[in-house]
Amino acid sequence: MLQRIPLPPGAPEALLLLVILVAIASVIMLVRRRRRFARIEADAELPDLKTEQRTLITLRRIFRDPAQGVWLAEGTSGKTGKRRLVLCLTDYEAKRKHYDESVGKVTDFSLFGMATLAAGGAEAMRDQIRDADKITGDAMRLIPAGQYANDYVVIGRIASRREDVVNGIPVMLYRVQVTAADDLTLMLELACDPDVTPALSENSMTHGAARLYGYLPD
Repeated sequence: MLQRIPLPPGAPEALLLLVILVAIASVIMLVRRRRRFARIEADAELPDLKTEQRTLITLRRIFRDPAQGVWLAEGTSGKTGKRRLVLCLTDYEAKRKHYDESVGKVTDFSLFGMATLAAGGAEAMRDQIRDADKITGDAMRLIPAGQYANDYVVIGRIASRREDVVNGIPVMLYRVQVTAADDLTLMLELACDPDVTPALSENSMTHGAARLYGYLPD
């Protein structure tokens, strides 16, 4: 009959630690492998729009949004580096290496948005704004809000407008100033479906919802 051979003192604990370390190493290898072979293409059709509007963003991270099936970039902008921006990258598939090397650096982005706008600024949506009595009629805001991380509420002034085409669909492209502060003045070109957004006048205030996109200018 076989007899049990007692383990030396501390051996069970050492074996348990070894099992835990092996498990942790396996998880790390699996995560690295998933990152290496993660899909770099978007699952959804991305808007193809060329814009001259640019801003400098300190790129903090790039991550895939499974809800949209797209790649997002998160960064900060402005002189104080406190203005957080999240945008969908329309050219990540073609410029992945460039993006990966740009994390932590100040990067020049071309920015635009797909939006639905309406006439009037803060006063037109005063019932939806906290501390509305502290906001003037010509206030400009870019506020994170919506279904996805790159969704924003915009309040701004229309500088100009022009007709354009996005993915074969005619749009009205409004150039809107959405922030006016000492640390950052930001203009965005916002593409709107003319059948949904009534024509808006230049130099008038507007408000609405926008989903931000961007790419690295050539």
